[in-house]
Amino acid sequence: MRCYILLIGVLSTVDQASKYWMKDLLSFKPLGYDIFPFFKLHLSTNMGISFSFFSSNSPATKWAIISVSCLLCMLLFLWLKKSNKTLTKVGLSLIIGGAIGNIIDRFVSGGVTDFIMLYYNQYYFPTFNGADIFIFCGVGALLLEDMFAKKQ
Repeated sequence: MRCYILLIGVLSTVDQASKYWMKDLLSFKPLGYDIFPFFKLHLSTNMGISFSFFSSNSPATKWAIISVSCLLCMLLFLWLKKSNKTLTKVGLSLIIGGAIGNIIDRFVSGGVTDFIMLYYNQYYFPTFNGADIFIFCGVGALLLEDMFAKKQ
């Protein structure tokens, strides 16, 4: 169990470090840096949840999102403690680590720092960050575990 708690701590630390680094790097270039024809580093702040849903500058919204996020993290942590499957534990650790990174952002600055932008011509995917990647991969790990469990 200790290694999963350590993984959660490392993931949230890596997320916070990447956001700090990108804030510093991109503060000098408001339009961002084009890395590839489909990939850009561009600084933005998401005051809502995924895809900017429930976006608001209201303190009540900020604290509601933080509270729900913390509650979900606690429930996921209880699931992590009870699970005996490695892939499930890794997936839950990824989700919790990413969520904690975003919770820290909300607590400190009121919104989540995003900096990864994918696009094609005039079509843009919403900007995201490392924590979002961890959460996405964690959900993927849980889905894989579920698929393997159903085959057996």
